[in-house]
Amino acid sequence: MGETIHLIAGDGFELSAWQATPTGAPRGGVVVLQEIFGVNPHIRSVADGYAAEGYLAIAPALFDRVRKGVELGYDRPAMDSGRGYVAKLDIENVMLDISAAIHAASKAGTVGSGLMLFAAGIHSLDAAIFTRALAGFIFFVLTAPIAAHLIARAAHEAGYRFSRHAVLDEMRDARERGNKKR
Repeated sequence: MGETIHLIAGDGFELSAWQATPTGAPRGGVVVLQEIFGVNPHIRSVADGYAAEGYLAIAPALFDRVRKGVELGYDRPAMDSGRGYVAKLDIENVMLDISAAIHAASKAGTVGSGLMLFAAGIHSLDAAIFTRALAGFIFFVLTAPIAAHLIARAAHEAGYRFSRHAVLDEMRDARERGNKKR
């Protein structure tokens, strides 16, 4: 049901992830976080299970910065290896990788939720309800990305840094260019 994809973290690092896609329009998106065993058959089956229920599921390979392709079993040596990989992780990098997965999964949430609203309007067979549902669908699809942008911008303006490893800050660069023009 799923496939391996590649995500780009905020610092430009490319990591792999398992993406399980539902057969129809997604009801939303979920991020499945691995255990100390990597994105192994169990984690892939969990993501596939969410996809079977109608959700876009993404499981980022959080060990990729230490070693790509980690898939461990559940015996004692595997547990020891997994703990070793965890000890080598940098929490800020992990957050960047999880953020990349959230970003990828959130696209399904906007479309999935909007389509459910639209479907409810069609199902009602009432022109007034359908018109309201259509207006809500259009509003939701147009404003959800704007709301996400505004939240990120507010965090940026408040001085929140998503990572000390970020190599690009377009908002700061644009603000500096604007100040030079004045």
